[in-house]
Amino acid sequence: MKRLIILLIASFFTLIVSAQTSVYGLIFGESYSLKELESHVSKAAGIKYSIKETRDKEMLTLPDSLQQIATVFGIVDQCEIKLVPIDPSIDRPEITVGMDSDSVLSNLTLVYEGETPEIDKKYSSLVDSLSRQYNLEKRNEEDPNYLSCIDNEAMIGISITKNHEYNFILLIITDWSKPSKRVSTLIDALTPKPDIQDKFLGLKLGKAYSMPSIKSGIVMRSGKYFNTEPSSDGYIVKFTDVSFGGTLWDYCDVYTVKEFNTYRFYQIEFKNSIREEGYTEAFDIYKSYVNALDTKYGEGRDGMNNIIEESHRYYIGGNDVSIDLFIFKARALSGKNRWFTGMSYFKPSIMKQNINKANDEL
Repeated sequence: MKRLIILLIASFFTLIVSAQTSVYGLIFGESYSLKELESHVSKAAGIKYSIKETRDKEMLTLPDSLQQIATVFGIVDQCEIKLVPIDPSIDRPEITVGMDSDSVLSNLTLVYEGETPEIDKKYSSLVDSLSRQYNLEKRNEEDPNYLSCIDNEAMIGISITKNHEYNFILLIITDWSKPSKRVSTLIDALTPKPDIQDKFLGLKLGKAYSMPSIKSGIVMRSGKYFNTEPSSDGYIVKFTDVSFGGTLWDYCDVYTVKEFNTYRFYQIEFKNSIREEGYTEAFDIYKSYVNALDTKYGEGRDGMNNIIEESHRYYIGGNDVSIDLFIFKARALSGKNRWFTGMSYFKPSIMKQNINKANDEL
């Protein structure tokens, strides 16, 4: 039988229920990259660990009012990362790390699989050791071998399973004394929000217009019509040199969904560009927008990204309007890389409908 060498050794394991929790060098509520996970666990265990696999968990079931918010922020997906010793002959745990979509550590699972009677001795030893520190109780009538200690900040549970296929000990540790960014965002989403501006250059988000009225309406007030490009769900009407919010914008894109003979306006994006060497200048401009929007709509939420020197900040309104404030690097029409800073106002409900429609067509 394949032996997964998962032995919990007290010298590597420090658990403090109702306080900061550290297991194998990992602290609950902290963020870790994959490389950092390997490094921390390897250092604490005294041997080299590597990532065996990563797996996305199913999305949480949320009310529709929160689902669209969660989708915008990408906060409903969790992942599990399994770490194993490079040398399987050394007696150390295989560890499964549960992380939310902000790479924040939320739970750990340690497993030991072995033969009888060795595994029975290990289970008894672990229970005896944990019972000296925690009030372990039987909480599952269907599994009398499952013992746990739960309070308002953390939970530790241990069980042993034996059948004709395998024998294993399961140790689960969860700590919510430091709410993850995902939980914090959902709590924040329930807080009443101020309405966000929804009228721009004669157009109102959510309303349907003829294509000529979209083009002429904006040109009459500010800017120059550039072109119209098809998108996955409609058309993007592009303008240049548009004045909005006291700023002259290099680009202004109006996003629409085609509905019979009209086009429903659901997003507008304003952005300027700066040469590739001007990141510091571009970021200063981005921060000035952050300060302005934080003052007007309350503190925004920084979005996730895995790209160096790219940032997003989101604002959710109480009127089904949200803002994506951004800075990123991309190739301009000239063919050269430039920094783009700006903001996009959009209707999350319509964006969600577009996504659902596209998924239905797959």
